[in-house]
Amino acid sequence: MKFKTKGLMLALLIAASAMFFSSCKKNDSSTSNPLASTPLYDTLGWFIQGAKGSPSGQGTVMVADPANNGQKIQAGRLAIRTVVNKALPIIAGDPQLAIYFPVLLGELGQKNTTGYNELLTNFTDFVQQAVSGQTGLYTGLSMLQAHHFSATEQDGGNPRFGSSANQTADAGDFTKFIGDVVIAAQSLNVPNSVIGQLGVILNSVQGDVVQDKNPPKTSALYDTLGWFIQGAKGSGPYAGQGTSMMADPDNSGSYVQAGRLAIRTVVKTALPMIAGDNQLKVYFPVLIAELGNKNTTGFSDLLETFTDFVQAAVSGQDIYKGKSMIQAHNFATYNRFGDAQHPTADSADFDHFVGIVATAATSLKVPRSVIGQLGTLLYTTEGDVVQDK
Repeated sequence: MKFKTKGLMLALLIAASAMFFSSCKKNDSSTSNPLASTPLYDTLGWFIQGAKGSPSGQGTVMVADPANNGQKIQAGRLAIRTVVNKALPIIAGDPQLAIYFPVLLGELGQKNTTGYNELLTNFTDFVQQAVSGQTGLYTGLSMLQAHHFSATEQDGGNPRFGSSANQTADAGDFTKFIGDVVIAAQSLNVPNSVIGQLGVILNSVQGDVVQDKNPPKTSALYDTLGWFIQGAKGSGPYAGQGTSMMADPDNSGSYVQAGRLAIRTVVKTALPMIAGDNQLKVYFPVLIAELGNKNTTGFSDLLETFTDFVQAAVSGQDIYKGKSMIQAHNFATYNRFGDAQHPTADSADFDHFVGIVATAATSLKVPRSVIGQLGTLLYTTEGDVVQDK
């Protein structure tokens, strides 16, 4: 069947976008509103039925399913599935993009179409939900997680997307993907003018699909922290577990490196203990006053800055952009540290600080061996933090 309208081209572009989301997993669906529709969904149903009469209400009309003898399917869904089924082989078979489909291509090489059929159904669900307004159809991975390789989903990525050698796609890959979408659209006789007008739809998803192709630095300690925060499962941490992405419990819908989450969790537990300690609170008068006024901005900034510093030190990632340790721990150069009577900390204060961090980590059941390594790392900064009182 040849499709020639702008409405169907919109569906094609959305569907093709879904194709690049090729490894999203289909989970158990929740309750849907199967009769919801839109003019676009009705137009799709109208065209798949031969473009007769008025498009109104044609999206949810039940028609014979040509792929499943004796079964019925919504006409709008059938149109979407037809587009998806056309675009997927072109994208997955592209030499530049095939590196992101090793599992799928391996299965097809063994004449196993289970993964392909699940993918077809999954992304038909995705597009149908987006086009029709029906809910509870697509419950797969977020676009961010779906386009980042990891050994398991529990590691924050997607084992069906890419590989350890090709963990993420870049802008060049995305441009090639758009080119393949054009090929699919042209094979369905969609006018080039329509393809150009609606290309912006594809670019709207680029921010989540395209990620840094060079994996961030890590270390054995950072990987161990990532392994710990993910439940310490398996025989032990493996390379890259610190940089694997996982859901951020403090920021709904966002993801965070597992190693960073572990560090931030320790820091978040330790900071109130440090700022509230009788010996150390003299160095946090501004922060304590802010918290007393229920202003958490300074605390949040300190949490992020301290987490950045430790993450940079542990992982080797160049992410700390704050003040030097000398500048940050002298009232003369940083008015949020201490006061005129307590301008700098001494070695006893530093020892006490490290002890509190260890207590915080212990309360989170961080292994003693890991706490020992973190303590060693903290002591490398003592020469800058401790200044002549």
